[in-house]
Amino acid sequence: MYYLIEGSLPFSARSVDPKTEQQNEVKEKVTADAAIGAIALAFLRNRVCVPRDMSAKAAVAFQTAIDTMLSCIY
Repeated sequence: MYYLIEGSLPFSARSVDPKTEQQNEVKEKVTADAAIGAIALAFLRNRVCVPRDMSAKAAVAFQTAIDTMLSCIY
């Protein structure tokens, strides 16, 4: 109803440029890859075990490095 008043077509009725659609698919794939990497890094950060895996100082440095990478991703 709004589009009748406004005089524009509803979003679903607009044609989508194939090139734009392809770019959106690439962006979605890149975003999905970044999300998977972020999940893996967060899991690794949370699973570090002291002293089994490394020393306490090394674990803090490792977790800080992962936090830095995660902040760059998001």
